[in-house]
Amino acid sequence: MERNFNHVDCVLTVPSGSLFPMCGMNLAFDRTLIGPAMWFGLMGAGQPLGRYDDMWAGWCSKVVCDHLDLGVKTGKPYIWHSKASDPLVNLEKEFKGILWQEHMVDFFRRVKLPKEADTASRAYAALASELKKSNLPKIDPYFSKVAEGMETWLEVWAEFNPEEEGKGEKEKKGRSRMVLSEGEKASASARGPASAAAVLAAASVSSSSSSSSSKSDDDGADQENAAPFTPQQALDGKAAPAPAASAAAAAEEGELAGLFASKAAV
Repeated sequence: MERNFNHVDCVLTVPSGSLFPMCGMNLAFDRTLIGPAMWFGLMGAGQPLGRYDDMWAGWCSKVVCDHLDLGVKTGKPYIWHSKASDPLVNLEKEFKGILWQEHMVDFFRRVKLPKEADTASRAYAALASELKKSNLPKIDPYFSKVAEGMETWLEVWAEFNPEEEGKGEKEKKGRSRMVLSEGEKASASARGPASAAAVLAAASVSSSSSSSSSKSDDDGADQENAAPFTPQQALDGKAAPAPAASAAAAAEEGELAGLFASKAAV
């Protein structure tokens, strides 16, 4: 019985350009950002490749995430899954995958996606196109069918999720950002950490208020002119100042201040 004693019992960020064996039984992903690339391939009954479905999806989605500068984490599962299975039956299902794995990994390590593929759907479509042109279909026609399946999956995704396409990119472009000059940063730092935090908080409030077209000018002014509430004030037991526009926000901030104060007392 083989055992691995080098397991790192923690959650790690998978470096860009590195692949990993994704497990589909303990998996969470942002459907807006990466959903179109999360297809588990043609596996199982009637297919020459089995029990590689989640790993195939992991390789595809990791390549797309790297291309789009999205983070991927792996490590200790939140739920422990343990099952007894027949190793001979598993070998029968996996032996083609064992034979083809080095070729599959080599494809995903070498593939390059175009800059124009700036969404998960476009990147996944480009990946399917590269798969068709790769050496894998020469190894077995099965990989041509997988590439066609990837394209069909994108058509189905677009049909059932029309609002998801490009949503993440639109939200990203819709955010305005206040950029502080070097003089402003230096001035805030010279006055101490609390002042620096206040300046950054004001920049954040200004950014969020300016990006919201549904709020009135008065609401935006209330948010911008509100005195910043620092962690030190919370530790001192002081209540957070409440913007006049939101009583619910005031109650929520007061509750957070109480939590800070109770932790400091302990």
